[in-house]
This record gives sequence, structure tokens and C-alpha cells, in this order.
Amino acid sequence: MKTYKLKNKENYKYFVKHYLEVMREGKEAEAFLGEDIRYRFQQRNSMITEYTDIQVLLEYCLFPLYIEGDKDIERRTFEILKEFSLSIDEKKIWQVTEYLLLQDFILAEYKPLPFEIDTRKLVPLILDTIEKLPNELKTSGYYARLIGNIKSIPSFKYYEVEKVEKILKEFKEKYYNPPKVVETIKTVEEIELDVTSIDAMGVADDHLELLLIDENKWIEALEGEHLLKLQEKLNNYIYFLESKQYVKRYGDNFVKKVIHITFQYSPSDNGLAFLAAAQKVLQPTDMSLKVELPE
Repeated sequence: MKTYKLKNKENYKYFVKHYLEVMREGKEAEAFLGEDIRYRFQQRNSMITEYTDIQVLLEYCLFPLYIEGDKDIERRTFEILKEFSLSIDEKKIWQVTEYLLLQDFILAEYKPLPFEIDTRKLVPLILDTIEKLPNELKTSGYYARLIGNIKSIPSFKYYEVEKVEKILKEFKEKYYNPPKVVETIKTVEEIELDVTSIDAMGVADDHLELLLIDENKWIEALEGEHLLKLQEKLNNYIYFLESKQYVKRYGDNFVKKVIHITFQYSPSDNGLAFLAAAQKVLQPTDMSLKVELPE
């Protein structure tokens, strides 16, 4: 297990300054959502543009401030996540799961972290609140993302197996698959895409290449879940490169870094649109997408 190191101060000092200004306004909780652009934290390559990028918030604000002496930020972070977990707002609950998913991903490589939120204290709150959400909120794209995160965070199944299964079943039957096509996809398996792992990695010529393999069929009724999992996996690849987790094994002397996505089945129109948007986000960086489609 590697020791966690802060980002370069030159890279995070602007974010810390912005966060301190938000704190002085008494709007610290708003920074965790970022619905108001004044309190939104993002980078140029953030995949979510309409809300705060939790990775930026955690690694460029919270961790640096904690290391620099604001030890109370751990308590405040937990209280904000707790408040969000109890909120009848699917976007706030989704952001809590974004935080927990990112924390799990970092912990898979590094320990200890500057501070760690106890997932076990939030999981029951999140699940209880989900059961209270009105039906109209469960049809939103952010609720679908929330469900995708719950599937990917082991703690949910460890502590509340029956409740999680009930929520996932309800989502699949009522809010995910349109009723008119449910009967036609009874035999379709769930999308199999491990969002937490790098499928393969190597050096080719003067660049580092990460391989992402998608062997799933693009089925209309499962497209939403497919896109969510592909986005989550791609986000983790980008984080892996940004945090330079490859350096110990391969060094850092590369002209470019390529995420090579290979599909066994041709993506849908929405899938292709997602890939084009992702490539556009990566254009200002030293990362790029290479997409390989079936012949």
C-alpha cells in the first residue's frame, strides 16, 4: 500500500483560496453540491460540468486544508455528507455516493489518507432516505447515477443487503426499464463492467496506454446503466493518470497518455455521443481517447 501524497501546491492553491472564500460566506455545504456556479469546484477535464467534481473538492481543497492545520474539516465534511444523506434531494445523495466511491478508489491504492469518512455511518442514512424519496425524483438521471454508485460501493451490500436489493429491484422494475419493453428483456444480463479496475496497461512507442475493454451489447433498455458504468470506469482511468499511479512501474517520460477503449459491439448513438464529449473534455490535457470499434 502506497503513502498518500498531496497534489503539487501550485496546482491546488487556487482551489484552497476559493474554498476559504466560500467558507467565509458560510456556504461550505454548497461547495459539496455546486448547483450554484459560485460554489462549484471543477477542472477543465471534469466529466460532470453542472455540479462540483468531488475529486477536485477532496484532493484540491479538503485534504490540503486538513494537512495545513484545519483538522476540524474532517468533522465538517462528515456533517455535510450526513446532512446531504438525509436530504430529500437525489442530487445531494448522489454527491455523497460520489464521495464514498472516490474514497474507496483512493484507498485501494493509498493508506492512510489525510482523513477518512466512516462509510458505515452514512450507508443506513442514505438507504432510509432513498425509501422516502418521491417517485418523481426517482426518474431523474441523477437518481440513476446514484443507483449506479450504490452498485459499485461494497459497503452498501455489506451492511444493508436486503434493503439494497429491494431498492435496486424497485429501480429496475419501475424507473429504469420502460414498461413496454420489460417483458422483452427478461433474459438480458446486467451490464458487466468493473468500474474499479484498470483492464490492462503498457507502454507503446512514446506513450502510456491504458486499455478499457467493453464486451457488453448495446441494448436500448439497458443503455442508461451501460453509459453510467462506462462513465464511472472512464473517470477512474482519468483519476489514475492524473494521480500518476503508474509512475513507480513505468516512470513518467511520456509524450502522451492514451485511454484505449475497445468495444466488442458497436456503441449506440448515445454511446458515440458520450465518447465524443469525453474526447472534447480531454483535449486540453495530455490524455486522449483511442476508440476501437468492431468491424
